[in-house]
Amino acid sequence: MGGYIKFILLCVTITTVCLTILFTILFIALWQFKIIVGASLLVILLAGSFTVCVVSLRGNTHSQLTRTQYLPLPKQDKLFSAYDQQPY
Repeated sequence: MGGYIKFILLCVTITTVCLTILFTILFIALWQFKIIVGASLLVILLAGSFTVCVVSLRGNTHSQLTRTQYLPLPKQDKLFSAYDQQPY
């Protein structure tokens, strides 16, 4: 795995641990409102999942829009053959 993927995995892990601790404390402190706390947890998880999906799709779309157009190999050979011939 590359460093970028390891960094993202570390951020996701730390965020998950922090949210687990936070909602555990909230469930203990607000036990009489457990349905509201559970619903808020569900909303946060759904919003996070939706955000990850949207960002992922936007990244794929962006990479497709900025893709450069390459010439077929025979045309590239003809274009770059002039650079191969040195005058000396």
